[in-house]
Amino acid sequence: MENKHTDEKSIALRSSAVQEILGLVPNWMIRCGNTLILFLIIGVFTISYFIKYPNTVTCEVALSTTVPTENLYADIDGTFLKLNIQDGDRVNSGDLLGIITNDGADMMLTSNMSGQIHFVDFWKIGRHVKQGDLLFTIMPTNHGPYIGKLKVPINQIAKIRKGQQVRIYLSEDIILKNDIIESTIQRIGTVPDQDGFLSVEVKIGERLATISDKEISYMPGTTGKAEIIVEDLRLIERFFYQLRNIFNM
Repeated sequence: MENKHTDEKSIALRSSAVQEILGLVPNWMIRCGNTLILFLIIGVFTISYFIKYPNTVTCEVALSTTVPTENLYADIDGTFLKLNIQDGDRVNSGDLLGIITNDGADMMLTSNMSGQIHFVDFWKIGRHVKQGDLLFTIMPTNHGPYIGKLKVPINQIAKIRKGQQVRIYLSEDIILKNDIIESTIQRIGTVPDQDGFLSVEVKIGERLATISDKEISYMPGTTGKAEIIVEDLRLIERFFYQLRNIFNM
């Protein structure tokens, strides 16, 4: 019984000694720990200063040109009696492109500008068309700079300003879907359409290419997604804005 009491007393003494040793943390370790934490905090703030976190407005965009394409429609129901061109051909103003006939009533299809013609469907002689069908589009030879036409929701228009940077992502081209075209806002509409969208025009330039210098073959009707950078904030600025919003609640 005495040995057991002695062993318990010895264990208690050793435990007290160990705890006393562990409690004596050297001052240099405390100083190093505080310094390390300070450097970590400074490092985080430094990195957050250089990282930008832009605030954007996302909307639809359709590519176009300063001189718009010409669209040719069928004025009558009928069939192609004559077709003088193929998809991609170059045509001149006044050229006879084809003839649509319907019980002796013929429609002459002529070009009003010089440019490259694009078929909307696989047209051929004998193919039936309906009145109002879009047949061809003509891309003018001297089309001027490329532009983008954006549809911005009316509730977002207060953030939009001329000169803001816009990033365009094309939706049709899978290869280029992760590449972007850079542009800037040039004009902002004043009257919304029936769906509550305002028209915003962005300038792209004489050459249609991405920031990685990939040339894009323009086709009328090309659409995609646009991101308008309304605020190019640094990460640290956004952090302090969030703090301000929390304290203002």
